Amino acid sequence: MELLMGLLQNLVWAILAFIVGYVVNLRKLKRLQRMVQSFEIERASREVVLILSCREDIEVAVRQQFAGLGIKPQEVFKVHRDGIFSDNENDWMAYVRQVRDRVRDIRSFGATRVHFFTNAPVAMAAFAGALLDNGPQVYVYHYFGGVYRRVGILSHETVNLP
Repeated sequence: MELLMGLLQNLVWAILAFIVGYVVNLRKLKRLQRMVQSFEIERASREVVLILSCREDIEVAVRQQFAGLGIKPQEVFKVHRDGIFSDNENDWMAYVRQVRDRVRDIRSFGATRVHFFTNAPVAMAAFAGALLDNGPQVYVYHYFGGVYRRVGILSHETVNLP
């Protein structure tokens, strides 16, 4: 009888320990979920848009699609150039300096996420990617038949793909 009482007592303590552990871990999980949710809210509250355009100004087209893309930017930063680039390197570098200045403005603003739209030449997009590296998370959009769609995220994870 004493052996049965000992087993029963151990079983009760094991069940009690399991319940306490479960409740403690459930509270930790809920706290972690609240932290993640507040981080997402804070991150989204510092979203900005960067628009780089050449020849045709795309700002109106981009702004028209904010709601459909779920973007609510705090600020819109833009660099536009009328006309095409010449084969003179100084011509290109003047635009790159303007882009660099807008990226500095974005960093000063404290942006946590950048939505990047461009219709600039591919070479200019390479410069922009280099300038945006080591900064906030950058969502890259491409124009598909009248609609901008997100095509990727520029981040350390993307740069270091296996």
